[in-house]
Amino acid sequence: MARREQFSVNKLTVGTINGAAMNCLMGRGEAYYLVPATSSTSLYRSWLEANGLDPTKMFLTAATAEDAMKANRGDTLFILPGDHAVTASITWDKSNTNIVGVGSVNQRFQPSTLTVGGVRVKCVTTGIDNIFNITGDYVSLYNFGTFNSYDAAGNVCDIKIAGRNFYAEGCSFRGGTGATQIATAVAGIPVYINSAVAGGGNAAYFKNCVLGSSGNTTRTKGPSCLYAIGGAAAGFNIVLEDCILSSRCEAQTGNQVSMVLLEGAYAVDRELLFKGCNFYNFVENLANRLDVAIVDECTTTHTITIDQTTTLSGVDAWATPMTYVQCAAPVGYVTGGIGVNS
Repeated sequence: MARREQFSVNKLTVGTINGAAMNCLMGRGEAYYLVPATSSTSLYRSWLEANGLDPTKMFLTAATAEDAMKANRGDTLFILPGDHAVTASITWDKSNTNIVGVGSVNQRFQPSTLTVGGVRVKCVTTGIDNIFNITGDYVSLYNFGTFNSYDAAGNVCDIKIAGRNFYAEGCSFRGGTGATQIATAVAGIPVYINSAVAGGGNAAYFKNCVLGSSGNTTRTKGPSCLYAIGGAAAGFNIVLEDCILSSRCEAQTGNQVSMVLLEGAYAVDRELLFKGCNFYNFVENLANRLDVAIVDECTTTHTITIDQTTTLSGVDAWATPMTYVQCAAPVGYVTGGIGVNS
């Protein structure tokens, strides 16, 4: 058997999802690889080449890899460890595709300088709105990080979601930490739900992900973790399960400072569910806590459900207003505080 055959689509076993090997079996589509150039800290490309992987399936940029993929056949882009820089937004319009980080399942809390072995797609040198503009439906992300921190008001977010049934698991979306970004209401945001597009973000599901970072610069305007713009019938039944929403902010009144901002009508629709999540805001010397975790300016009918296993720390209150919030925590803890809710 030729050595190359072990890398054929119906044979390959590579990557991990929840610690289990992901098999590219027949019916799962084609496998592509985002692989850094060979160096003393990255031997993946030379190893893959030596073992016969088709070089036309290896790419140095995420944009060229996405261009080569096909929609609606289950194609997968495997990202090998490294700090993969982008200088232009990538419109990910390939429905029913996957992006999988092939490294540790623990990609939490992206540092400014990535540790060798981390898997990340970043923008730190160019003014771009987003790293990934996900317009395709049923796009799934696993086990990698993002960081869009070029210091400009136009560097809005790490990922923008306009497609339906988006899924992310084991990902860490840091957002931006530049002085201009954290002083701009809509900039440097880890996750942006583009609910200005009909169906944008419908049924989006985040599991075991980190949104934001307590290591970022202190935020003075806008949301530090999640933003939904509103305007269309969209944002239907979004779920965050076992996620960490992390920020750094002192007490703020106004300026939409929060961890989650629902900016307008239809920012979300039906239920926005937080299940087993941790809202954590770092406060210097535990002195001036953030006023609220959620600024809810969505005036259309919706429910924000916060289950009894979701905790709040370094924040004084769950939301303003509380009109649409259903909180399973005991009444004495509804406004939150410095400790955890039980």
